[in-house]
Order: sequence, then C-alpha cells, then structure tokens
Amino acid sequence: MAQRNYPEDQRTDTLTYHLTVLTQAVTLAVVHLDTLMQEPASPTRERRIAEILQALTRVNEKAMRLGLRKSVRGIVHEQQQVEARVAQQCQDTTSSPL
Repeated sequence: MAQRNYPEDQRTDTLTYHLTVLTQAVTLAVVHLDTLMQEPASPTRERRIAEILQALTRVNEKAMRLGLRKSVRGIVHEQQQVEARVAQQCQDTTSSPL
C-alpha cells in the first residue's frame, strides 16, 4: 500500500477544491455573459454584467488567497500588472492601422 504524505495530500486537496470552484464559476459566468450579450443594451443588462464580473473577481481572489496562498498585496500587484498589460494592448490596438 502506498504511503500518504498528509500535508502534501491536504495541499493537493485544497488546490483541487479551489481550482474546481474557480473553473465552475468561470464556466457559469461565461454562459451567463453569453446569454446577456444576446439581449439589447439596457441598465439592467449592464448591472447584471457588473454583478457577474464582481462575483467572478471574488472567486478568483479567494482561490488566489486560499489556494495559492497569495497575500492581499501580491493579489493587488498582480491585478495592477494585468491592468497595465490590458491598457497597453488597447493602446496598441487603437494606434495600429487596419
């Protein structure tokens, strides 16, 4: 019988749990967003999109904190890096001729 390394097994279980929750949330959000994008623009649609994005952000941050053990400072830093990359990509897109 194989020996179990309990701390390592617990860590694997924790990572698996948070990854499962995160992937389920992403899948659910994508389906909801796809459905909402079929509707005409309205304040209600915009509010629902914002709610979905906020919920997805919460699940992602929880996975980063509890699953990946990132600090709040580390999460904020990563978010700032992503925002800077997206801003650069948007700038590159608008400045390049079609």
